[in-house]
Amino acid sequence: MHSGIPGRLIFSLTLCVLIVSILIMKHQQIYTNCLAFQLTQARKKVFAWYANYLKPLGLTPSYVYVLGVLRDKEYASPSEISHLLELERPTVTTLLSRMERNGWINRVLNPNNRRETLVSLTDAGKEACDKAYPLLIEADKTLNTVLNGEFAQLKERVETLNRILQEAAK
Repeated sequence: MHSGIPGRLIFSLTLCVLIVSILIMKHQQIYTNCLAFQLTQARKKVFAWYANYLKPLGLTPSYVYVLGVLRDKEYASPSEISHLLELERPTVTTLLSRMERNGWINRVLNPNNRRETLVSLTDAGKEACDKAYPLLIEADKTLNTVLNGEFAQLKERVETLNRILQEAAK
């Protein structure tokens, strides 16, 4: 025996460990089978997929999304960027700070509303955006190959899911 530990105690401890293991396994099955969990894991992997293509430019997908918004507009407020990209305002503020340090954006006070900041692309930001898009197209094409030609169908299903959930939330 184990240095004076009664056999019943060892059995009870072993049984407790077994029961806890079974309970954990059941909970693991619950969360691993949950759509939200699966989509979160897929989002991380997809983000990393695109980040790998953008890495030579020092960009992340999030930076490119902001660059894209600003490429389409001359100026945008952080709130507008947040709304268009469906990102939390603090997330956008952090992104903008990093992008400003990298020289991709400028922030100025709105002359019509001095409480609001307006963001615009620098020439370096425009160049980074223009270089990023071909890399994203390449990433899409390669991902389509990995997905056996089902990229468009998957994207369409995700768009449908987003639309349905948006409508259901109203």
